[in-house]
Amino acid sequence: MRLAKTSNLLFSKGTAADLPAINRIVSSAVMSWPMAERVKRLSVPVLCYDATDLTQFDVFVCERLGHPIGVALFDLRHDQGAALLHGLYVLPIIQNQGVGNALMTAVFDAVRQQGIGGAWVRSERVSTQFFAQAQLERVSPRGPDDYPNLFFKAIAQAP
Repeated sequence: MRLAKTSNLLFSKGTAADLPAINRIVSSAVMSWPMAERVKRLSVPVLCYDATDLTQFDVFVCERLGHPIGVALFDLRHDQGAALLHGLYVLPIIQNQGVGNALMTAVFDAVRQQGIGGAWVRSERVSTQFFAQAQLERVSPRGPDDYPNLFFKAIAQAP
């Protein structure tokens, strides 16, 4: 199912058939993070998705010229009064070309269409600058169990 075309980017809803491509994107992105190789290697299996995850998350896959280059996974049923952007990954070679922002905009549009007033983002430490530059509000942890890199985006509803 094709959702939208922005410039030369094509967005579609991800399905179980997309899981190999989704996980290639996740793996490539994680392996480019500035951290120890061992930490990256151990993190990849934990951050990859399976068919069970697709029962909880909605998925947008971004393609350019027929090739998957980015993915966003989000939960419109999150229980804190707002949606949750669970994962946003772009192939390293394509980063800094607007794909992440386009995916985030697609997610926030879906949130708006559901009448939800905002979206939480639990960012990995290496991605905090991206979300800060996108002008999401940084939320300080209130206790030791709170997620350390939390952002919030208020979603204005159409009149």
